Amino acid sequence: MIKQITKQLDHEKGKARDRARNPEYQERFREEGQNFDRGGTSVPKIVSFRGSIAYLDKRPFYMDDKQSLIRTLEAIKFLVAGQLNTISKLLKNPAVAAEAADRFERTKLSILRADQITSTATHPKTGRQFPVIPFKCFLQPADPLPEPIFKKCLAFSAVFPSPDRAK
Repeated sequence: MIKQITKQLDHEKGKARDRARNPEYQERFREEGQNFDRGGTSVPKIVSFRGSIAYLDKRPFYMDDKQSLIRTLEAIKFLVAGQLNTISKLLKNPAVAAEAADRFERTKLSILRADQITSTATHPKTGRQFPVIPFKCFLQPADPLPEPIFKKCLAFSAVFPSPDRAK
């Protein structure tokens, strides 16, 4: 089996060498220099070890929570230019579709960019501590949003910009 793996690696090495001799690739090598993409994929590591210490990369979990918050906001009724409804229904209404789309897009970007943990909050049912991340919500909800909004790993706190800055 080791001999078979060695043959496969030798074959791949030969293919890479042949491609490198190709004039088109040589031109790309010169143009891109150190930034030349040789292909392949790198799998992000959630757990990494440095010496005897294990590090946990929580970014994928945080991104899941942010996406979950966006889906939650899509189900909440908002008031845009006198029209009250969920985002999907506001986007279907031609009178307010452009403004609703703009405000929801700015809210989504605010959620995805939010990364500063400002405090911690205790979940009322489980008693577990959650880091709280504030985000700007450019939409006016019909009913007050829960403060904070708890997800699996994070809690989110909505910050409403002043009306003149929201436009």
